[in-house]
Amino acid sequence: MAGELSPEEMRRLEKRFVQTQQSIRTLRADFEQVIRMPGMRDPVVSRGEFLYRAPDDLRVTFTDPPGDYLLLRGDTFEMARAGKPPARKPSTDRSARALVAIRKVLRGEPESLEDKMDHKISRLDQEFVVSLTPVTRSPQLPEKIENRVDAETLLLRNMTITLPRGMFLEYRFSRPRRNIPLDGTLFQLRS
Repeated sequence: MAGELSPEEMRRLEKRFVQTQQSIRTLRADFEQVIRMPGMRDPVVSRGEFLYRAPDDLRVTFTDPPGDYLLLRGDTFEMARAGKPPARKPSTDRSARALVAIRKVLRGEPESLEDKMDHKISRLDQEFVVSLTPVTRSPQLPEKIENRVDAETLLLRNMTITLPRGMFLEYRFSRPRRNIPLDGTLFQLRS
């Protein structure tokens, strides 16, 4: 089955999606981040584990490169590179934007984008494709955000963000495990 959803189908799916996301207390998944920028010959690919504990905690622990991590805890963002002390910033810092956006999706609280972004939802085989494009181009907004959601589980599989000046970020999620116990120490700030 393929094709764009009608406004009524979109409303029903959005309601179901929000209910599903709000039922998630914890989530663990394998994670892959791909970054492409003008002037880079090859994309930078990082892999690791993605952890979410509702409603505020999100962590990405990288296995490639090993030792790096990103942690979003409430209004605080912490990032660390192997062998260096962690740096702490407010969650409003631009380096935390992608994690904040993913957390909003997982909370079932996508930002109110009606005045900033047009959106459409299509069904493509076993996934829904949610495409967001700005109503008016702005250096503060991505040129496009595309979320791919599993049609059965309604879990986020992929988020692709196309930024101004040709930068491209992609986040891929696989092997998701919902509502399983997670070690609380993984979400402790270290800096």
